Amino acid sequence: MQLPGVLKGTFSEATAINATGVIAGQATVNVQGFELAHAVLWTNGKIKDLGTLTTLGQSWATGINAAGQVTGAANPYGSNPHAFLWTSATGIQDLGTLSGGAIALAWRSISLGRLPDIPT
Repeated sequence: MQLPGVLKGTFSEATAINATGVIAGQATVNVQGFELAHAVLWTNGKIKDLGTLTTLGQSWATGINAAGQVTGAANPYGSNPHAFLWTSATGIQDLGTLSGGAIALAWRSISLGRLPDIPT
């Protein structure tokens, strides 16, 4: 299956699909002369930009659950990647990094609608 379109950039890729056929991934978009990756959803043949944490930041989707919640990483401009959770109700939410960590990535969401507990 070929996914429809890109966001105003030159690249897109799928990284996860849920049981209802909603696909999560990333596509590039031109922002102030920079081609940046944005996390996206493809639903019924339409692409939706899930946004970033900052104007010149990037985001990558890594998982989607049956409720349509998307997990991934977002790179705020000038910073290391932070884990994120996106929902249709709240949009992209910065989950930060683990204590003392430079990089964080939310790899999968689970069917209960929350991320697994990680001991600190």
